[in-house]
Amino acid sequence: MEDLDTKVLGARLRRERLGQGLSIRDLARNANVGANSVVRLESGAECRPITLTKLCAALGIHVDRLLTSGQNSVAIHKKSDDHWHGLDDYGSGSLALSEKSDKGNAVNLLKSRLETGKILPTLIEIIEPSPKRSHPGEEFVYVIRGVAVIVVSGQEHVLQEGESLEFWGDEPHSYRPASSSPCLLLSLRINPRGSSI
Repeated sequence: MEDLDTKVLGARLRRERLGQGLSIRDLARNANVGANSVVRLESGAECRPITLTKLCAALGIHVDRLLTSGQNSVAIHKKSDDHWHGLDDYGSGSLALSEKSDKGNAVNLLKSRLETGKILPTLIEIIEPSPKRSHPGEEFVYVIRGVAVIVVSGQEHVLQEGESLEFWGDEPHSYRPASSSPCLLLSLRINPRGSSI
């Protein structure tokens, strides 16, 4: 425990607590410690090993989970992980690369799911106008290739390569290429606290 920065330890504890939907008071009560102990630990203050042990027991995790970064600190997407789907019908299964452009707009869900993460990154290839959609949270769109028109609440936004747009996801929105050439977008969907992707 001496080798780990207390701020990192506190941040890991906070992620675990929030991931389980617990308030500071809930965790303190379940661990039979004072709420101030949880606040101090999460803010990076030193704590007694017995306090950390009690908090981990209340969370149902081993202390090692907080002391080592483990696999849940990063999510890596390799090219071999690519699985393109139709933008308007994820459920129809993966598209072969040879049929991707024949199926219209396509989306590739990038591997990104940290255990308690709220970000859903995708690559979206826009060939034709998409239907309107909406979802909870925020969306950030960055144009990687081509020129895109993104319509949010009826207002058109023309974005060149290297430009971006952020908007509330519950506003009706759609995408289309500005010309007959397809465009490629990086979309980051950020869901609000407590909702799942």
